[in-house]
Amino acid sequence: IKSHPLLSESYRTFHLFPGLYESEVHNEKVKHKALFRLFQHKSHAGGSRTNILWGLYRRERSGESVRRDVFPFLKWDSAPESSRFSFAWRLLDIRSKNGNTSGHVLFVPFGENNRE
Repeated sequence: IKSHPLLSESYRTFHLFPGLYESEVHNEKVKHKALFRLFQHKSHAGGSRTNILWGLYRRERSGESVRRDVFPFLKWDSAPESSRFSFAWRLLDIRSKNGNTSGHVLFVPFGENNRE
């Protein structure tokens, strides 16, 4: 662990072995990288972002909203008043917002709020 002499004491870096594990802390921002960046995580006061296998799996949190992607087919979003699950874009797409459910099954739309 080392502190950068030109920056505040709240800035720290840690390297276990080049490419194996790296960590940086600066105020409320934290970054972790492991296994030659197969795993990356960044967090700050308002949210966080995680990538696994160079982005094949992604998770982003912003406040109470969470977005998850498994490239190339799955997407799952959740927020306090809404949620969404999608497989292969509109092959299967289900959305819920304020108690109303809509989406697509085999590209055929259903539900009331299907214009989003």
